[in-house]
Amino acid sequence: NYMPQNIRLEESAGGTCQVGGKITNALNGQAIANATIRFRENHGNQTGAYVKNSDGSVLSLTTSSNGSFYTVALPAGYYTMEISCDGFITGYADVVSGTNSSVCGTQNASITPVLPEGQYRIVLTWGENPRDLDSHITGPRSDGSEFHVYFSNMNAYDGNHHVVNLDVDDISSYGPETITLNPSTNGTYRYFIYHYSGSGSISTSS
Repeated sequence: NYMPQNIRLEESAGGTCQVGGKITNALNGQAIANATIRFRENHGNQTGAYVKNSDGSVLSLTTSSNGSFYTVALPAGYYTMEISCDGFITGYADVVSGTNSSVCGTQNASITPVLPEGQYRIVLTWGENPRDLDSHITGPRSDGSEFHVYFSNMNAYDGNHHVVNLDVDDISSYGPETITLNPSTNGTYRYFIYHYSGSGSISTSS
């Protein structure tokens, strides 16, 4: 599911910025080749018209077969990036084009492989700072006890049933940090984020 990023840059008066970054598999953090990327104007826009080229065709690009990076010149403003690829759930991420070229070039995104019915996946991405944000999840087992999964306890079981897996633990900025949940019983499951190290804060981390 889409969660907007809080990216705020001073926009230039006209002009373009070379927007780019990397596209990764949320399940393992690896590059995704041949992913298709399109853009819509404004943040959080999943259904509007795509941005077009000067000839009226839809602006569309594809990540290379030997890497996950994308790059595109966009007029100053706010955009929603749509990423699709065979075998993956279509994903969305906010990007911005403006005067800060270093930020324009580090707007990463992750998409997740299609999930079996009854499973859920939580994907955390952020900016350069803080360096390390940690995902935690707690929830019930059928015997009434509770599990707590995080970087030093990456799996939880309910008997032989594998309830939760911390698929990717990222400690060097950006993410993804990914949890897959396969509930074994009804109850309340809580996901939370801990600022483990690095400057800045969760609220300024994008």
